[in-house]
Amino acid sequence: IVIEAAAAGPVRAGTTLFVMVPLPPGSRALPSEATVRAAIAAPDRAAEELGGKTRVGWVEHIALPGLEIKRLKAKIDTGARTSALHVMRMRTIDTTGGPNRRPILEITVPGGGRGRRPQVVRAAVRDFVVVRDTSGRTERRPVIETALKLGPIRRRIAVTLTNRGDMLFPMLVGRTALGPDVVVDPSRRYLHGRS
Repeated sequence: IVIEAAAAGPVRAGTTLFVMVPLPPGSRALPSEATVRAAIAAPDRAAEELGGKTRVGWVEHIALPGLEIKRLKAKIDTGARTSALHVMRMRTIDTTGGPNRRPILEITVPGGGRGRRPQVVRAAVRDFVVVRDTSGRTERRPVIETALKLGPIRRRIAVTLTNRGDMLFPMLVGRTALGPDVVVDPSRRYLHGRS
């Protein structure tokens, strides 16, 4: 149900056009006054929960707890299948045990903000992939698995490691990391301020 709408005619960028409140499946009853007031007070929250999907902007702050990164700017890119993390340095320091011996890397990752020092962490390589960038160049990259926190989203994702020093955002979150329960709003940024 649409409970509020912008006036007819042109509107300023970022203006809320509609405030909608979902009806429970099979219900024909109007939502309670408390539900309507809550939706008006937080229209983005109502929109995020519509259909059980989480709405994210094209740029968000994320966290990678497994790599001890509490806050990092990330570009949400549905055009990219895989996610990529900027590493300043990486070197093999050991290998895992067992029949499938995999390298363990010591990597230097961004500190997650201005003035924060880079961090040195260790991660086991899950696989290697060949990635073609937008310029058509191919690069063999190690893939690690780590936890991603993006607003209410908490999941383990595969991340390729590469030097993204010439890019604006140190992390690129690809569509396989997002999953089917996320909707990207290309007109918005930072819908989830803290991860």
